Amino acid sequence: MTESRTDHARCVFEVKDNADGTFWLMLNVAKPGLPIIENGFVGFELKKKLSKREADDLARLLNENIDEVSCTTFEPARRR
Repeated sequence: MTESRTDHARCVFEVKDNADGTFWLMLNVAKPGLPIIENGFVGFELKKKLSKREADDLARLLNENIDEVSCTTFEPARRR
């Protein structure tokens, strides 16, 4: 049998620039956050055709409609 654990954290999406002029979204997680990304972050590479304004609009739309991010991990059940 497998045990699962689900952690939740408030989050904010931010637009970041790549060196080549394209954009990506960083998922910033509130602290304390999700143990699985405790020492890092999650990023989303956007399509190269997106303008800065479109990237900002996407981040705004996500921030207006997503309150939390969650992550579920699975571990084998411990024998008692």
